[in-house]
Amino acid sequence: MENDKDKGLRKAVTGQAAPRLASNFTYRTMERIRLDTARREARHERLLAMSAVVAAAVVLGCCAGLLYWGYGINLWHVVVSFFLHIVSGEGVFWLPVLVSLPLLGVFNYWLRKKYGYLLK
Repeated sequence: MENDKDKGLRKAVTGQAAPRLASNFTYRTMERIRLDTARREARHERLLAMSAVVAAAVVLGCCAGLLYWGYGINLWHVVVSFFLHIVSGEGVFWLPVLVSLPLLGVFNYWLRKKYGYLLK
């Protein structure tokens, strides 16, 4: 009786057909891998950008502290006098420079993000 059960089980197991994969299984798998890699790279890029912003803020804070405590220079008065100098008409030349540099930085970032593969 036990032998018949074993024969029946063996016959059922060997008689099963191997499961067939979908015809586009490889394409879908590679697409998932590509999307996962793109997500991971985007997350890494965001983390790197945030780290750069934090590092820049720390460095600027340290520089401001050094100027204030080391040399007694109050940065608020320096910034206010700088902007008063610009508004007074003597520093009109610097206004386009102050506006264009951040815009050029954003444009540079956009170009590197869109066409950065050409630089490699």
